[in-house]
Amino acid sequence: MKKTKAIINIVEEGGWKICGKNKEKLYIKGYFYNKSYNQVLNDFCSLKEYDINDYLNSLDGCFSLVFETDGFVLVAVDKICSIPLFYTEIGNTWAVDSHAPSLIKRAQITELNFDAILALKMSGYTINKDTIYKGLKTLTAGERIIFKDNKIPDVCRYYQYQPWNVINNTKELCKKELAKVTLNILRKIIKDLCGRQVIIPLSAGNDSRLIASGLRYLGYKNVKCYSYGIKGNFESEIAKKISNKLGYEFKFIPLTVKNEKKFYKSKEFREYLNFADTCIATQYIQSLSTIKYLKEMGWINRDAVFINGNSGDFISGGHTTELMKSIDKSMFKNTRQDKIFDTIISKHYSLWGYLKTKKNLDNIKQQLLNEMPEKITTPDKDHGIYEYSEFINRQSKYVISGQRAYEFYGYEWRLPLWDIEYLKFWEGVPAKYKNNQNLYVEMLKNENWGGVWGDDIPVNNKTLRPLWIIPLRFLFKMPFSLFGNRGRDWWHQFDINVFYYWMDGTRMTCNINYIRSLFDLVKKPQNHVSWQVEDYLDKKDINV
Repeated sequence: MKKTKAIINIVEEGGWKICGKNKEKLYIKGYFYNKSYNQVLNDFCSLKEYDINDYLNSLDGCFSLVFETDGFVLVAVDKICSIPLFYTEIGNTWAVDSHAPSLIKRAQITELNFDAILALKMSGYTINKDTIYKGLKTLTAGERIIFKDNKIPDVCRYYQYQPWNVINNTKELCKKELAKVTLNILRKIIKDLCGRQVIIPLSAGNDSRLIASGLRYLGYKNVKCYSYGIKGNFESEIAKKISNKLGYEFKFIPLTVKNEKKFYKSKEFREYLNFADTCIATQYIQSLSTIKYLKEMGWINRDAVFINGNSGDFISGGHTTELMKSIDKSMFKNTRQDKIFDTIISKHYSLWGYLKTKKNLDNIKQQLLNEMPEKITTPDKDHGIYEYSEFINRQSKYVISGQRAYEFYGYEWRLPLWDIEYLKFWEGVPAKYKNNQNLYVEMLKNENWGGVWGDDIPVNNKTLRPLWIIPLRFLFKMPFSLFGNRGRDWWHQFDINVFYYWMDGTRMTCNINYIRSLFDLVKKPQNHVSWQVEDYLDKKDINV
C-alpha cells in the first residue's frame, strides 16, 4: 500500500522547539556548538537530498530533529541517540513522535515483540531497532529516515561508531592527543555556556572528576558540585575533597530509606516514569530525587547546565577488561566470537539468573549477532565488536537516557565524554591501551588538572556503609566460606538479596519492598534494575 509522508506529533515541551519558515518546519531538541536552530532550518531549506548525510555528520552536538516540507519529512537522531524518536504506520500514513507511549496509544498498537521483551527482562533494554511492541520502531544511534509521498521510507545510518578501526600510534602520542582532545571539548563547552552555572554530580571515580578538574584548569569558575547517598559513603567524602581542592562549592544530599520510599511512591515519580518511557529500556532513575531536592532548596540557577561523566569508563575501555583476559589470539574465529558474546551476556544480560536458560541465551546471542555490522575477522577487532554492541544498545538506550532526569526538572545538559571528537579518538585506540583504562588513567594522572589526581585523593576507594551492616555481613558470610568457589557464588547472591538493599548508596532499591528482595532469592536478581524491569512490564500488563 502506498503511504503518504509522515505525520509529526511533536509539541513544544520537554525541551522540544518548533521553528517555521513558510511551508517548512523544523522540530528540534538538543544543542549544537556550530549552528543555531534557525541556521539548521535555513540549511535544510536549501539542502539537496544527496547532501543530507554529510550535513548531519557535520552537526556538532547532541540532538534529535524532524524537518518537514511539502511531500518530504526528514527524521534524524545524533550519533549517540541521546534523544530518542519513534515511528509507526497508522492506516495510510506514517507517524513520528518523541514520546513512545503517546504514539502507541494513537496507533492503538497492542501486539507484543517477545524477543525484545526477553532482552529487556534480561538487560533492561532491547536490541537494535526493536521496541517491546511490534510495529513501533525507534531510530538507533547515527540514523536518519526520509519519508516521501508514495515512497518506501529511506532508512540510513549516516554515522556508525567503529572501534575496530584501530590506528597503531605509540602510547605517548595517544596520551598527548587524548589530553588535547579532552581540553578542546571542554573549551567548546565553555564557549557555548557563556558563563552559565554548571552543576556536576561528582563521584569518587575518574569521569566526573575529569569534568570538574578540566573546567577548573581552563579557568571556569561558575561551577557547583554535589554528591548524594548514605551518610559517610566514600563517594561523597572523596567528592567533597575534590571540590574543596578545586575551590568549587559542594553540597551533599543524604538519602534515607524513609524519604526515598516516599519519593518513589509519589505522583511526581510516576510522572517522570511516563515522561522518560521509551519502550526500548526501563527508565534511568539514579539521582532523580537529588535534582528535585537541590531545585527545591534554590541551590541551582534556573538556567544551570548539568554536566556528568557519562560514559568515560565505557568509551576508554573499562568494560572490555574481562574479555581481554579470556580471549587469545590463537583461538579460532568461532571460539573468539563465542567468547565475545558470552562476555556481553554475562555482564549485561544477567538481571535475572533464572532467565538464563539455554533457550533464552541462544535467543539473545542470535539477536546480538543479527545486529553486528562487522564480521568477526582478525583478533585486533574483537574488542571493537564488544564495544559496538554495548554502544548501540546499553549505552545509547539506557545509560545516556539518564539525561531525561535533568530535562524533567527543566534543566539543560551537556555530554563532553560522548562528544564526536571523543568518539573519533577512542575508536582508533588499540585494545592494549584500553585494557584496564590504562591510557585514560595515565593521561589524567600525568596532566593532573586541578591537582586532584594524586594519591592523596584516591579513585573508587570503596568503603561499606552503613557501619552496622559490616559485622552482620561478616557473621553471615562465614558459613559460605566452607564451600569454596560454589560457596562464594552462593554468598554473592545471598548478599544481593539480603544486604544490598541497605548498602545501596544510591537508594534506588527503595523502589521495592525489602520483603520482596528476600523472597526473590531463588530468582537470582542482579541489582535494583532487575526489579525495575519487572515493574516496568507489569505496569504495561506485560506478563511473559
